[in-house]
Amino acid sequence: LPSHKQSIVLFLERVYGIESQEAFFRILEEGFLPDLRAATMFENAESGSESEMSLALNRYLGNALLPLMIKYHHYFANADNWSNLLDATLHTVYRLSKVKILTKGQRENVSDFLVSLTKEMPPSMLLRLLRKLCVDVSTISEYTTVAFRLLTLHYERCARYYGLGGQGSYGTASEEERRLTMMLFSNIFDSLARREYDPDLFEQALPCLTAIACALPSDYTMNTNSFDEL
Repeated sequence: LPSHKQSIVLFLERVYGIESQEAFFRILEEGFLPDLRAATMFENAESGSESEMSLALNRYLGNALLPLMIKYHHYFANADNWSNLLDATLHTVYRLSKVKILTKGQRENVSDFLVSLTKEMPPSMLLRLLRKLCVDVSTISEYTTVAFRLLTLHYERCARYYGLGGQGSYGTASEEERRLTMMLFSNIFDSLARREYDPDLFEQALPCLTAIACALPSDYTMNTNSFDEL
């Protein structure tokens, strides 16, 4: 039961802790990731999206599991041996961010975790997520705020990676990464243009547009046919 798991995770965090990266990823693979996936599956069920089990599971994730992973986010750095697990965790939690029955606090915890995870990952590992986000930001909703925050902080942190000079050990972005970055800017801009003015939404979207625009080289151009590929 989620309430039982919550007690175990809190006890683990407060009494024992997680002393090694290997132990952290083993717990993630065998315990945490299945629970995260279960939370996204409830959303797809025809009935039960508001069930007591799904609500209890979301409380467990927001109160115990995600805070623990945020606390130990440093284990996500230099984790080449667990790249597949990192990728699975990233995409699972991103799907979780769009679950409608999350409370505001739970969604903020999801957002905090995504930020803590992606800042430890090489930007090249976010390529598949950028493809997904290009589609998602084409239709802006109240759940897009997580994507806005994630993109804003990512492009502020990795601006030089998407520029011409590169960013240290990360190297330089590929043409596809720059193309997707330009598509993100265009899709967000067009989505905002189709909506009535919403101060809260624009307050979150405009810093995202600014961060993306500043990351791209000033002379970057993209073939208009690239938009047809999505």
